[in-house]
Amino acid sequence: MNGDWPLLKSGSVGAIVVALQRLLIDHDATLDVDGTFGPETEAAVKAHQTAKGIASDGIVGKETWPVTIVQIASGSTGEPVTAAQELLSYLSDGLAVDGIFGPETETATRAFQEGVGIAVDGIIGPDTWKALLASSPGG
Repeated sequence: MNGDWPLLKSGSVGAIVVALQRLLIDHDATLDVDGTFGPETEAAVKAHQTAKGIASDGIVGKETWPVTIVQIASGSTGEPVTAAQELLSYLSDGLAVDGIFGPETETATRAFQEGVGIAVDGIIGPDTWKALLASSPGG
């Protein structure tokens, strides 16, 4: 697995942008989830970067991803879970996308972790997010 966080900026598109948008919403951004990194997403990224005390350049990379992702595991709910489920569903057909981290999501997470050669714990933390994002369309 490549050790770098994917780079997103104005003009980026795809499932990875959808994941970013869902994660930004979890951090109280108000924006449409459309898979396109346009002016609305760029403004949300800049506001998020400012709130987190990092350079507000509107580019999502090694500085921004770590302060945007959240660790999720069995019992977690909400936008971050939906984002992870959408990415896992793209990589493994059939996973329900319901925003609830249940047994199926944990099984899919473990299978993904094993497949990419990272620690298999069923928890989506930094290493798993990085691998999921890098394996996704646009990543």
